[in-house]
Amino acid sequence: MKKIASILIFTVMFSFVINAASKKKINMWNEIIIEKDPAVKLQKLQEFKTLFETENDQYLHMMYTHLALTYYELKQFGQALEYSEKALQFKDIDIGNKLDILKNCAEIYATKGDNLKAIDYSKLLIENARALQTNDFLKNKFNKEYVLPALMLIVKSISAKQELTEDEILDGLKYNLEAFRLLRSNEIFKPILELLTRLTKLKKPEQPEDLPFSRFDDIYQILVELKNIPVISQYALYFGRVCFNKLPDHSLKFLQLSYNIKISAENAYWLGLRLYQNNKEELDQPLELLMQAIILDKDKKIEKLENYFSGLFEQKYKALSLAEKEAIYDQLKAKMTEKLNLAGQDQPQNENNK
Repeated sequence: MKKIASILIFTVMFSFVINAASKKKINMWNEIIIEKDPAVKLQKLQEFKTLFETENDQYLHMMYTHLALTYYELKQFGQALEYSEKALQFKDIDIGNKLDILKNCAEIYATKGDNLKAIDYSKLLIENARALQTNDFLKNKFNKEYVLPALMLIVKSISAKQELTEDEILDGLKYNLEAFRLLRSNEIFKPILELLTRLTKLKKPEQPEDLPFSRFDDIYQILVELKNIPVISQYALYFGRVCFNKLPDHSLKFLQLSYNIKISAENAYWLGLRLYQNNKEELDQPLELLMQAIILDKDKKIEKLENYFSGLFEQKYKALSLAEKEAIYDQLKAKMTEKLNLAGQDQPQNENNK
């Protein structure tokens, strides 16, 4: 009987000790959660870690999570990464904290110059944030707080490389365009122009016949998406000229796009040349475009423009008298002047409007 009583007393005492320890842990954790000062919070987290890390219970992933976030807040990035990696191993980590940790890791690695890891964590952040976009409110919230910054961090990390390949530049443009769809701002558009400029510089002046581009269709689609922005016209013109001799079909698409974005002397001139080279029997449209170029080229910057026009004009109307040719020339000039006035040659044009 005494033995049974002793066992009961021990059990009660043991339960009391366990409950007291459990209560202490709960109280300590509650103090950690409400602590606003990150330095004080870190001290409390370290004490909690010393006492309870080996217990491996539901508090473990929360402790690692808060250590990761607190170290980041204190700009102690090495420890922030260490505990971020530990926290991310748990499947039941709070999803909001997980997004913050992924975002922090991406930013830390970008700061350290480890652009590949910065890109990897940014992609994980985008994937996890988009998986939670179950309604418009969450979609807007997560796009603003996580997806948009992650997309631009990818662009920044890609652009940080001194020498980029065509594929790398187009990858950067892909992510930059995703960001631009979310927020159309100058800050987000500027890197697009920088990447497009770097793309044009892949062609070396000392190798005029070499084409360092293979993904013309992808380049074209990027420019089409940006067709309502007048400055894109110059990039469409560039690619139209680059592949003028070797890839006439691609050249025509780019030159039509550049002209449709913005009617200018140079755009009209190169599209006129391209149409003539494609079909030397059909002269009406090339002549109209070259006449537009003549009207717009007030400073005579395009060499041989008038000579080229005269050659095509003579080819079409060689059987006519001088007076008849002059009358047709005047009619064509008046017609193209009216067309330019109606279109507003300095304004963007609809892509399908010719």
